[in-house]
Amino acid sequence: MTHTIGVLGSGSWGTALAVHLARSGHDVRLWARDPALAAHMATARVNESYLPGIALPPLLLPTHVLETALDGAAFV
Repeated sequence: MTHTIGVLGSGSWGTALAVHLARSGHDVRLWARDPALAAHMATARVNESYLPGIALPPLLLPTHVLETALDGAAFV
């Protein structure tokens, strides 16, 4: 069973958790308070600041909009 999951915080721990959940098949929204970081993660598909070298899976959506990260989330 897959879920929509919001992860609040895009530091090393939050990014690693989001990557793991997305690799497990869940729809994950990773919230970053910094809009520039969220935009960079969305285009580069990596969080070079906190987890360099780890690709963000396609099911992981970086966002700086809290409402987007929480919308429809079964778990946060």
